[in-house]
Amino acid sequence: MNTRAPVILDHLASLADTTRSRILLLLDGHELTVTELCSTLQLPQSTVSRHLKALADAAWVSARAEGTSHLYTMTREDLDASARRLWLLVREQVGPTPAATQDQRRLAAALVERRTKSQEFFSSSAGQWDRVRDELFGDRFHFAALAAFAGSDWTVGDLGDCRRRLGRHAPGREEAAAGHRQRRTAPR
Repeated sequence: MNTRAPVILDHLASLADTTRSRILLLLDGHELTVTELCSTLQLPQSTVSRHLKALADAAWVSARAEGTSHLYTMTREDLDASARRLWLLVREQVGPTPAATQDQRRLAAALVERRTKSQEFFSSSAGQWDRVRDELFGDRFHFAALAAFAGSDWTVGDLGDCRRRLGRHAPGREEAAAGHRQRRTAPR
C-alpha cells in the first residue's frame, strides 16, 4: 500500500516558514545573490543559505553561477499547477505584511546599488582601456597603417573562419575564396 502524502503537503511545508515566503516574494521576478538577499532580509548568510537550500530542494528556486556569485530566482514556470495556485494564495497573504513591505523597499535600494556599481565598473574599465590604447597607439588611428597590410602576405584577421590560425603566410584571395566555397558546400 502506498502511503505517500499528496504533493501539495510538501509544497505547504516549504511555504510554511515566513522567511522562505519572504525569500520567494523577493525572487518572484528578480535574480538575486545571497548577499543581496541577506541585506534585504536583514538576516545572516547562514540562515538565508539554509532556506535557499530548502527551497531549491523543493524546486521553488534555481540558481545559476555568474563569476564568483550565484544568482537565485523563483522557478514559477516550472512549478506544477497546484504549486502555482498555492504560491498565488501565499503571495496574496504574505505580500502586504509589514516585513514584506520593508523587504521590497530594501530590495529597490539594493537594485539601485547594483546598477550604480555596474555603471561605475564599466565606466572605469572603458576609461582604463582608452588610456592604455592611447599609450600604445597614440590618440589617432591612421587608416594608412592598415593599408600597409593590404599588399603583404600577412593575415590581420579572418572573421569568416575562426578555426584558422592567424599566420604569416596567408593564401591569396582566390585560394581563400575557393576554400570558403568548398567548406560551405561540403556536407556536415
